[in-house]
Formats: sequence, C-alpha cells, structure tokens
Amino acid sequence: MIPNGAGLKLREILDAVLADKNLEPHKNDDGEITKTFCNSAVQIAAENVGYHDKLNKKMANQIMALLEAEAKKHKAWVAWSKDRDDNGPERGDWCEVDGQNANLAANLGLFSIAAVYAKPHGHVASVYPGAMLWSTKWGKECPVVANVGQRNGVMGANWAFKDEPRYFACLALNEDGKWTGRGLS
Repeated sequence: MIPNGAGLKLREILDAVLADKNLEPHKNDDGEITKTFCNSAVQIAAENVGYHDKLNKKMANQIMALLEAEAKKHKAWVAWSKDRDDNGPERGDWCEVDGQNANLAANLGLFSIAAVYAKPHGHVASVYPGAMLWSTKWGKECPVVANVGQRNGVMGANWAFKDEPRYFACLALNEDGKWTGRGLS
C-alpha cells in the first residue's frame, strides 16, 4: 500500500527523528556501543504526531508495558472494523494489531509502534509508512520501521528486532475525542 497524505506526513516526521544526531548510539573508546536511544526516538515521534503524555521519560520495557495495558481496553483494531463491542476508543488509546495492520495504520498516518520486552532493556521502534518487506527470518512479510538503536535508519522490522515484535496502533481522533478512522491531517 502506498501511504496517503497523512502517511506521507508521518514519514516526514519519522525522517526528521532519524536525522537527529542526538539519537546516534554512544560508543566507548574501543568503538563498542554503550548507549542507544530507541525510547527517546519513539517519544519524540509521538510528541510530533500529537501524542504527548504517557510515553515520556520511559524506557523501552516501560513503554511496552504501557502499550499492553492500554491495548487491553479494546479488541484488536482491524481496519475500518464495525464490530467493536464498546463505545469506541478514547483519545490516545492503543490497540494491539498484527504487522499487516500496523503497516496499514502507518500508511494512513496513524502512529504505530513495534515493541519487545528484553533484559536489561527492551526495544521499541516507530512503524514507518510504506510497503511491507519479505522476511526470510520470520517467513512472512513484515513492516518497515524507523529504527534507532545499534543501527539507526529505515529497515524491515526483521533487521531491527531479533525476535518478532508486537505491534500497537494509536487510533486517530478528532478534536472532540471522536474516532475518525483518519491519521494525521
């Protein structure tokens, strides 16, 4: 799927995050990476799409825990689904989706996150609007992500994550807090 206007706007936001030199990995004198900033990148992207509060000052595992807790409030989002059994999502609600729907959401301009738990730190990345890529490692198509970590850039989720991540989409709402089914405008 080709991103719509809102998806292209999300892509511009994520490209600006990836260009931020402050998010480059820190290395010691031997060239070994000592610190990465995946959580900061997701937080900056979230702020730039208008989702502010809950992700700030959290590490990747804490972001994953927040996404899981928020997703439990709603059934998995399926594009344009009419069989929600509640009153619909509230402003900033997250729903767990599969990789295909995370990609669809990003292409529509809906901010989506790929995330995994790990010790001592997990990993998070923003889903990048565009076509899915085939992953030989996972034996299926996977979304592309704006990855900040050991290697920064746009890449298949299979290159950014050792194990397949879980995906979460933040549903779009208008100023009145009503679900619109649209992403950034």
